[in-house]
Amino acid sequence: MKTKIIWLCSMIAIVLLVNTAGGFFVKLTLGNILMPAYIGYSSKVDSFIHPEYVEPTEEKKNNGLGSLAVRSVFSNGRINNKNNFFYNFLFMNVYVDESHIFFDSDGTNQLSSGIFADVFVDNGNVADYVRNTVGLVNMDEFCKLDGTDEIYKLLKEQDVRIRLDSYTINENYIVNPVEITVLDENNTEILTKKYPSNGETIKASDIYFYDDISDKEHSGHSLYKKMTDAYHGERKTDEIANKLIDKAVFDNGNQSEENFYFGIGTLTMTIVEVTDNNAMITALRFNYIGGVILYTIILGAILTVIMFAVSQVKKKKNAFY
Repeated sequence: MKTKIIWLCSMIAIVLLVNTAGGFFVKLTLGNILMPAYIGYSSKVDSFIHPEYVEPTEEKKNNGLGSLAVRSVFSNGRINNKNNFFYNFLFMNVYVDESHIFFDSDGTNQLSSGIFADVFVDNGNVADYVRNTVGLVNMDEFCKLDGTDEIYKLLKEQDVRIRLDSYTINENYIVNPVEITVLDENNTEILTKKYPSNGETIKASDIYFYDDISDKEHSGHSLYKKMTDAYHGERKTDEIANKLIDKAVFDNGNQSEENFYFGIGTLTMTIVEVTDNNAMITALRFNYIGGVILYTIILGAILTVIMFAVSQVKKKKNAFY
């Protein structure tokens, strides 16, 4: 019984040591690369959640809604860094859940948090998705609509484009599709979907979802990734970020507070940032459980062998005496 208790306590110690070592390694590598990339965006909150349309001119072709294309990159979701088995030895077989909330002293609105895809008027120019942004589609809501699983399957299997044939749009520039058409690489219509509408329906012929098909698994503008993230459902980071809203204080000037803590196989890093009357909350949760399990098995096996060998030696000594 004494040997079993010692073995159990030693295994617990191994798990804690491996978990902490792995957590610090992930923080010093991936954590310290990702977190600085999010710092400073509280200064962009006004354009993210209160965009204003500007009539384009010959001199200035941007319609003023280009910030929404940037806003869509800061969608809640999952960054997948899964590689082959051997990456577990470096604690690099990880996925990272991320959640962001943008708000001001008046509170949040429909653009404050979510998974967003931007739609734009396609005039055949590379920068149209920034110059001619129409608004954002909330992908959490879109993926709840009947038939979106068919679109998701096409996005996964083919390089397709999604045209917005009719839609409604509200004061926050949230676009709700009423009719969409999926086109293949040859611009042939292969699927049409219609959805219920509330409000005034706008018809169009040249509005498309912006989709970066060069990297479907990782790009911040990949429709396939956004739909995958939406189908995953609520993340732990969503809950964490919501709990941090009250930490943003608008009466004490600018604020930038970063924190981190470990769970079993996880590292959570957060930012609470205030600039003037605007605030940003970011929560990242790194899951490196594969590395923890691997090293626990290896070190646990070594411990077991050593303890078994010691116990056998003791038995022989006792038998001899």
